[in-house]
Amino acid sequence: MARFRKRLESVLEREVDGEVILLDTLNDVIHQLNTTASYIWRLCDVANSEGDIASELSGAYDVDREQALRDVTTTLVTLQSLKLIDEARESHEAGQGGSRSGEES
Repeated sequence: MARFRKRLESVLEREVDGEVILLDTLNDVIHQLNTTASYIWRLCDVANSEGDIASELSGAYDVDREQALRDVTTTLVTLQSLKLIDEARESHEAGQGGSRSGEES
């Protein structure tokens, strides 16, 4: 499964009453995430896979894992289509702490 990360370089984040507000500085658009999407957003920060995020969501919200996986997949597809997250690159993850000649960070 793909791993996701936030696009911190262009997305500013604030939390208000447990929900995440995102400012996409490239497109000058504000996005307000609901509680569930906010939870998923926070887990993207540590580059979890969809399955990992669904397991966490299932435990936190007492929902079956299959439903959690559907919710996670839908949310990640939406966040990615809005260019708020990218898939983490395996070469970048493997290259942390080592030589990354020719790669941009």
